Amino acid sequence: MKHVTRVSIASAVSVHPALIPALTVALAALAPLAFPQAAHAQQQLWITQFGSDTTERIEDMGWSWSSLYITGSTTGDLGGASSGGRDAFLARIEPSTGDRVWVRQFGTAEDDEALAFTRGVVVGRTKGNLGGPNAGSGTWDAFVARYDGDGNQLWIRQFGTAADDEALAVVVSLGFRDIIVAGRTRGSLGGPSAGNFDVFLAGYDFDGNQLWMRQFGSDGDDSARALARASNSDGALVVGNTTGSLGGPNAGASDVFLALCDRAGNQLWVRQFGTPQSDTAEGVSTTYGSSFYVVGGTKGSLGGPSAGSIDAFVARYERNGTQRWIRQFGTPEPDTAYSITPNTVGGVRVAGMTSGSLGAPNAGGQDAFVVSYDRDGEQRWARQFGTPENEGAFAITKGHTAGGYLVGGITRGNLGGPSAGEWDIFLANFGDALCEYADCCSGTGLGVLDIHDFLCFQNNFVRGQPYACDCDISTGPGVCDIFDFLCFQNAFVVGCH
Repeated sequence: MKHVTRVSIASAVSVHPALIPALTVALAALAPLAFPQAAHAQQQLWITQFGSDTTERIEDMGWSWSSLYITGSTTGDLGGASSGGRDAFLARIEPSTGDRVWVRQFGTAEDDEALAFTRGVVVGRTKGNLGGPNAGSGTWDAFVARYDGDGNQLWIRQFGTAADDEALAVVVSLGFRDIIVAGRTRGSLGGPSAGNFDVFLAGYDFDGNQLWMRQFGSDGDDSARALARASNSDGALVVGNTTGSLGGPNAGASDVFLALCDRAGNQLWVRQFGTPQSDTAEGVSTTYGSSFYVVGGTKGSLGGPSAGSIDAFVARYERNGTQRWIRQFGTPEPDTAYSITPNTVGGVRVAGMTSGSLGAPNAGGQDAFVVSYDRDGEQRWARQFGTPENEGAFAITKGHTAGGYLVGGITRGNLGGPSAGEWDIFLANFGDALCEYADCCSGTGLGVLDIHDFLCFQNNFVRGQPYACDCDISTGPGVCDIFDFLCFQNAFVVGCH
């Protein structure tokens, strides 16, 4: 339970005087009120499905130029004629409707895959000559490409060794000064190979010039899986997997590693954790404060007892690499978390795939799920959705309305429309329950709004804790002001909608 100081309206001297009459009326009216579990109030604003007559896969989604972008791969004609094999694609989506503004499909006669996106920059891998001659023969090269808001490719760079090289993650620094790309290599890309796959980091400017290249690893397999911009700096947080001893002794099988690097790719620290079974990291996200969160899957007991098969996990870390908490969740069937985005209370929302009943009865096969955690590691709600066929959520990001969120994944069924054939892409937009803002005091029940939540919010507002009082983010995330207080008051009186 969060600490709550019971204060009267009169004693809250830091509250603007204009609020006191309204709060007094609100409190008098609220005593008997309690609202249902938050999940009931989440509103699906729209869901859409599209694809070709073959197979599509979404890998990432994010915002740029006030629009939503998704990236992935297709074996069909999604945004133009197939070049052969698997092509990469980038699509711009109208966030209020889910309509496609444009789709750009690009590739070679070989396989090409777009694996990550941020701020107009796409990275991935190619077996052809996509942005230059292939450095190997039938092996993967990495690529990085930049697009404008109209879908024009501004430049593309391909790089690699005679062995396999893959770009798996990308982040843009503060002020759009440069780009950091991360992935894995079997060769000597940014230094001598330590053995098997190594991690690489590469820095580019916005004109496509390579600024630096770094490589590090163990005598096992090491791979960077995701990047996040380090809070209040131009560095990057790197998360990935290792079968060696990269940041400590290997716990057995595959471990998770975390590393903080500066703007030039220099490693500031590295941490490693795992169980005797296989543990994998899939995503990382920073919040408004100094914390960051990691998600993935585990076959062991990483943050609690195993529910069976593969479980999902989410862990919170401080910027110095100290673990605050780790939570493991799942069903007796396989469950894995693939993507993560901040929520509105300093915590995170996690998206993934489950073969069990995680947030609702299983619809059949594999379902998509979204789970919300607060900054203290308390699970606030879980949502599960699917068809009698298979689905999985591989990407999640903030919504176009305050508190909402967007989920992207794949489906073999009719989830957001009729199936185009084999695997389609789905996108779903959810308007968030205001319960997530308002549930300040979880000691009286998660998702239950009562007078204790109001007093908790009031006290946190006086003390200036942004994770509790940032109800109205239009006036600035992390800024607590009178609009946040009024927003909370309204949400509490009106209820969840």
